[in-house]
Amino acid sequence: MKEPFIAKLHCLFIDIETLLAFLLKGIVLLNMPC
Repeated sequence: MKEPFIAKLHCLFIDIETLLAFLLKGIVLLNMPC
């Protein structure tokens, strides 16, 4: 029972990490003077 839950949690964390990295990149690009 534990394994699938941990796997799902891991996938969720990867998704959050990817989303955060994407948002951070967007913020950096927006703050860069063009």
